[in-house]
Amino acid sequence: MTSFNERLLELRRQRDLSQAELAQYVGVNKQTISQYERGVRRPDLDTLSILCDFFNVSSDYILGKSNVTIRYVDSSDLQKLCITDSERDLIVAYRRAPESRRESVRALLDIKEKSVESSAS
Repeated sequence: MTSFNERLLELRRQRDLSQAELAQYVGVNKQTISQYERGVRRPDLDTLSILCDFFNVSSDYILGKSNVTIRYVDSSDLQKLCITDSERDLIVAYRRAPESRRESVRALLDIKEKSVESSAS
């Protein structure tokens, strides 16, 4: 199973946040986030709750006790909302890719992305 420090790092990177940005939201300093991610320190319950709310994950997920990433789901929707590890890896790779690669993926899958400009008109 994944540990808390690995999960936190993964969640922060998925959101493309710096340690300083996450620290500001959580109300701790950047060094504290760094210590969490290195496994030197663990958050108190209040901070853990803030992190779970921010990333919209359960405490079991962020602590590495579960691989279910969705926090609030109706049991009838659970199957269609859960993603596999390989699907999550694809999403992460897509988000980290430069825009030119994202365009290629969208073209390959024939997915049309709505731009901010077109929705504003």
